[in-house]
Amino acid sequence: DWITGQHQPGQPAVANMSLAGYYSQALNDAVTASVDAGVVHVVAAANWAEDACYYSPASAPAAITVGATDASDFEAYYSNRGTCLDMWAPGASALYLQSNPAASPSDVVNALKTNASTGRITWNDPYGYKPAPPAAGEDYLLYTGFIAAAAPSAPTAPASLTATAVSFSEISLTWADNSTNENA
Repeated sequence: DWITGQHQPGQPAVANMSLAGYYSQALNDAVTASVDAGVVHVVAAANWAEDACYYSPASAPAAITVGATDASDFEAYYSNRGTCLDMWAPGASALYLQSNPAASPSDVVNALKTNASTGRITWNDPYGYKPAPPAAGEDYLLYTGFIAAAAPSAPTAPASLTATAVSFSEISLTWADNSTNENA
């Protein structure tokens, strides 16, 4: 509710939630209300090698629920799976919104799924508790190469830069700060 209350309507926003508890309709409703208000929610599938639909916020249909893989696209043994998962890998919603700031939460998940790779994940269920893997073509592995993010602008060079030798291995730099935005 706090995230939703802080969101400025019409502004792109992403909430990345790596938390999980047992199923909670109240938590799922809060995530859904936040998505309806324009905040993209990317949530962890949870790490119990079970069905993600047993956990919240992973079971919130409006959230982008993400399972874990390693650098070789091998499903993590602990990652939940099931029909509540949307894709596997780390989230890239903020990157997408940087290039597409007017995108709605449903636009974001659709773009990520449309451009995801399929048939790449090696499934891993050593304990036999997970639901079956998704059907072929529904095993979305995040791919961000399609996102054309603009390069950040170069910061303004400092004015009156001087370097003074302090010793043979140390220099002292001084300059005038001419930036109006210290975060640039």
